[in-house]
Amino acid sequence: MWDKFVFKTDTNPNPSQKGSNGMFGGTNGNSGTSGVKADPAAEEKADNNSAHAQQAASSDDGRPLQKVILLCGPPGTGKTTLAHIVAKHCGYRPMEINASDDRTSEVLKDHVNRAMNSNTITGDRRPNCIILDEIDGIDNRASIDTLVNIIKAPLRSSKKKHEKAAAAGDDGEEEEENEKEKSKGRSSGVGSSIAGLSRPMICICNDQYTPVLRELRRHCQVFVFQPPAEARLISRLNAICSVQKLTVRSECKFG
Repeated sequence: MWDKFVFKTDTNPNPSQKGSNGMFGGTNGNSGTSGVKADPAAEEKADNNSAHAQQAASSDDGRPLQKVILLCGPPGTGKTTLAHIVAKHCGYRPMEINASDDRTSEVLKDHVNRAMNSNTITGDRRPNCIILDEIDGIDNRASIDTLVNIIKAPLRSSKKKHEKAAAAGDDGEEEEENEKEKSKGRSSGVGSSIAGLSRPMICICNDQYTPVLRELRRHCQVFVFQPPAEARLISRLNAICSVQKLTVRSECKFG
C-alpha cells in the first residue's frame, strides 16, 4: 500500500476512513462497488505475487508491489468519478491528466513528474494521486514505454546507498557502483532522466486490450467496470425521487 511510503505510516491519516486499507491496500477481489469487478488475470497475478508481498512491504524504498491501478470499461460507467472519490477518500488530492492530449513521451513524462512533485497555491498539503484518463487514446508507443519505465524505475538518490558508501570510505567503489546502475538503466530502457514513481497512479481506459497497453497492463492491478442493469438504475431513481419527495410518471423513468 502507498500509505506507508507517502504518509510514512501504516495507517491512513484521514480520520474519516475507519477500517480503510488505504490506497491500493485492499485485495484484488470485488471492491464492493456495483458493476466493478477485478480482472481474472489480475487476480491470478495477485495470487502469484502474494508470496512476495511481505518482501515488497519491507523493501528499501517502501513502495507497494503493484504501484498502479487500471480501471477499464465502457464510457459512462463512472470510472473517472470513482477514481476521484477513491483518491479523496484515501487522503490524496486527485491530479488528473488526460493522457490522449499528451502526444509525445517527453510531454507525458513532464506532466507525470510535475504531478509527483507539485503543490497547489491554495495551501492544500495533501499528496497527489495521479489519474491518467483515456490512456488507451495514446497512439504513440514511446509514450507508453516512458510510462512503464517510470513505474519500473528505482527511486533516485537512495539515502541508504550513500550512507553505505560513506561507511565503506571507498570513493572508487561508489563510483563503480554508480556506473553499474547507469549501465543497468540503459540496458533495461530506463534512462537516468527517468524518476521512479513516488505517488499512487490510477490509469483509465475503455479497452484494456488495446495493443498499445499490453506492456502497461502487466504492471497494473486491473478492475473491469460493467454497465449497470436497467432495473438497478430505475431502483436508484425511485429512491432519489422518494428522498426528494418528487413525483415522476413511470413512463418518464422507463423512457
